[in-house]
Amino acid sequence: MSLPSFIPPNPLVRGERTYTFGRARVLTAGADAFANPTAAATTVPLRSEHLRKVFDILQLSLLRGDGPRAARALRILIRAKEWRHSDLWRYGLAVAGLLGRDAFLSTSRARQYQGSDQDEKLRRLSEEAATLRRLAYLRGLYRAKQAFRADLLVQIVYELIELKRYEEAMRELEFVLDTHPFRNSPTLHLLAGVLTLDSGLHTISTQGGARADISDLPHGVKRVAAHHFERSLSAARRDESEIQHSIESRIEGQRRRDEQHHARRQDLLRKELEKSQQALDRRTDLLLEPAEFARFVEGNKARRKQAALWRRDPGMTRLPSRKKTAQRYQGPASWTAREAHSRLIPESDVDRDEDCVDQLSAVSDDDEEHQIAPSGSAQAEPRTAGDNPDLDDDVHMDENDGDEEDVEQQVADALHALDPTETAHAEGETEDEAEAETYRARQPSVFAVASELISGWNRTEGADGPRIWEAEAAQMYLRQLRSESSND
Repeated sequence: MSLPSFIPPNPLVRGERTYTFGRARVLTAGADAFANPTAAATTVPLRSEHLRKVFDILQLSLLRGDGPRAARALRILIRAKEWRHSDLWRYGLAVAGLLGRDAFLSTSRARQYQGSDQDEKLRRLSEEAATLRRLAYLRGLYRAKQAFRADLLVQIVYELIELKRYEEAMRELEFVLDTHPFRNSPTLHLLAGVLTLDSGLHTISTQGGARADISDLPHGVKRVAAHHFERSLSAARRDESEIQHSIESRIEGQRRRDEQHHARRQDLLRKELEKSQQALDRRTDLLLEPAEFARFVEGNKARRKQAALWRRDPGMTRLPSRKKTAQRYQGPASWTAREAHSRLIPESDVDRDEDCVDQLSAVSDDDEEHQIAPSGSAQAEPRTAGDNPDLDDDVHMDENDGDEEDVEQQVADALHALDPTETAHAEGETEDEAEAETYRARQPSVFAVASELISGWNRTEGADGPRIWEAEAAQMYLRQLRSESSND
């Protein structure tokens, strides 16, 4: 048996499944998960790390053919509580084969074949000893563990077939094939049908002396073999339907959870949208009052004119923005030290900037024809429009420059941003289509892949085309037997 066919146990990392005394559980984060989620997600206990290294030693020992070291590592893992016996018995099968081979090679019978030309015979005898050791291991485990006897019986039959003990393998199957849980195993029914055909062919060959074919088999042998193959096919279909049902159940449960989560999110978003709409309505009513609207327009015009002055005369004093002032603020200690060295009355930079902005907003159109004097300088010289024609265009702006339209556009943009459904309507999509697209984009990747894989599948189609190798082999044998029966 090749090593890649083994089922490795689940890795010991946070968030994946581990096992304690046969019951599945999920590793949970401790109290540090809320304080430091990243550290809690990457922290592995020392015991788990040690067991992970022991499992690596087991894998390396199997690859190197070191039976005793692999057996010691396997004993540690079996006694640990993190793994079940059903995850490790296949590794025990490989270890038993290595120990049987090593035990045979250390005997005096093997020494007489070493160094001679009978290497093939030595290899065959060592493989036979390893098979006998594996068979003894499987029989002992079969008597001790009743939970996975069906899988163990499959391996026992394989080992008996490898030893060419076909009659014993058939007896193993005949006694238990009609009982639970063996009757639900498609592999056992397939092996029973193959052994039935082989025993019939072997009987004809020993009686006639020539090699027999399936067409030479009696009708009763064909009927019994076909019965086993049909039961294998039905068991495989039942397994496929159960797997499909479990997948559909998990997907349906995940879909319900996603819908509930989506509904809760929609309720929260609707409430936030209502609050934002109410706040926007209050702000719109306040701005659309005649006095407030006129003040807003005048302030907007003043800011535009001041920006034009700054563009035309870079040397004039420019008021710092609030964002830059907040970035420049370094805390109360540095602010107090700076004010103490300057021997001035402590005053906040933000308050000073607000006062300057208020003074600037109160400046009339006639006063704006004069340049604002830099701090610490004398009275500034007046500047007229004739001195700079470009300044004349910026200072004497048209009164109908569309300020009212700008305000209305800002209000419309804010309303449009608060209502996400208007975007979908503008693009030609309905509200249901937009919600469905959002739901598809929010689906997890594994859930989306599983939904795509089983789309269009039903049990009738699954019955017409089996997907596991036991069902395919049974169907192939049935076609051969039916073709031979039709020819007869």
